Parts: sequence; structure tokens; C-alpha cells
Amino acid sequence: MMQIPFVELIDDIASLKATLNLPTLQYVDLGAEDERLAALRRWPMLAELSEQHTEPIV
Repeated sequence: MMQIPFVELIDDIASLKATLNLPTLQYVDLGAEDERLAALRRWPMLAELSEQHTEPIV
């Protein structure tokens, strides 16, 4: 499966928001969320540390 580069994905989302006049549209990358959850299952210590942080780590 071919992945779209992150920069292109962000540009596509920004273009869609502008075209549909929906500047407050909240986009969730489901694939990235699935990968994050899989990582938390694989590494319990990472899950424990992520519970201590209320703000997302970028």
C-alpha cells in the first residue's frame, strides 16, 4: 500500500477545508491513530508514560 507523504496530506486537508468552507473541520488520521494504539499495546511503558501527559506530544 502506498502512503501519501505527510506534507501532501496536510495540504490536501487544508485545500478540502477551504473548498468546503469548513475551517473548523476536525480531521483525524485514522491510520495514524491505529498505529499509535498498536504502539501503546506493544510497549506498556510507553502507554504508562502517555497516561501521565495530558497534552499531545508532537
